[in-house]
Amino acid sequence: MSDQATHDRGATAQRILVDAAALFRRLGYERTTTREISEALGIRKASLYHHVSSKEDLLYEICLAALRDVEVGAQEAVAAAGDDPQDRLRAMVHGHTLAMLANVNFSHTMLTDMRSLSGERLQQVVALRDRYETWAEGLIAAGQKAGVVKSKHSAKQLTLGLFNMLNWTMFWYRADGDLTPDEVAELLGGIYFDGVFTG
Repeated sequence: MSDQATHDRGATAQRILVDAAALFRRLGYERTTTREISEALGIRKASLYHHVSSKEDLLYEICLAALRDVEVGAQEAVAAAGDDPQDRLRAMVHGHTLAMLANVNFSHTMLTDMRSLSGERLQQVVALRDRYETWAEGLIAAGQKAGVVKSKHSAKQLTLGLFNMLNWTMFWYRADGDLTPDEVAELLGGIYFDGVFTG
């Protein structure tokens, strides 16, 4: 296969994932049919199966891509933040938020439809999610050890609370809304680390 043919095939595969994620977000994974996906792409259903063998293939790849993007975005932000525990935690929140909002359809689909995966695929996606959460929990634990994060609650509990807040952004963020992704990240970081009470 030529380099151009490989590129074209890769571009088509990515386009299929992008269009499928948009439909999954709008209609829900279970209610979306392969016919609707092929119609959105402007191809025949048989042509779709030339690239994927099942609708679950698409969900699996979308979930993996969404999780990897967030993990890489957060870890790169933390690596650039230096050694200060506070700076690293704020960078993690910022990197996570920007990566998540960079592809809302992928992130939304992963968060809402991941459980529709079966068997080993679900296990792999859950393992990837857990690996990332464990890494983030380590950052919070390091902050507690350094005395810059309160220890009233465990690092695990603080991590769950943080991710609940970050991930819920999927259900209210609008690209044409009042806040840019950077402003959303600043808002969430401010609420989590600084609180909202004035006294």
